[in-house]
Amino acid sequence: MVRAPLVRPILLGDHQLLWRPRTVTALSPEHNRQVLQRFDALLGADDLTELDELCTPDMVNHALAPDRPAGLAGTREFLQT
Repeated sequence: MVRAPLVRPILLGDHQLLWRPRTVTALSPEHNRQVLQRFDALLGADDLTELDELCTPDMVNHALAPDRPAGLAGTREFLQT
């Protein structure tokens, strides 16, 4: 696991930028594969409690349809159907 600082801009009005440091954790490709396999196993599963371990409550799921709730709630709803 490698931790690398990431600096991201924040807009404060029309032209002002504030640069805020953020830490990002880089994981191995094998770890990422395992997480993806665990997530894929949730498709059609009756028990979605593992979803809380894999995702944060404020996650952003860009693949959700517009009529679904945002974040973890929308992902949970998607996986239940």
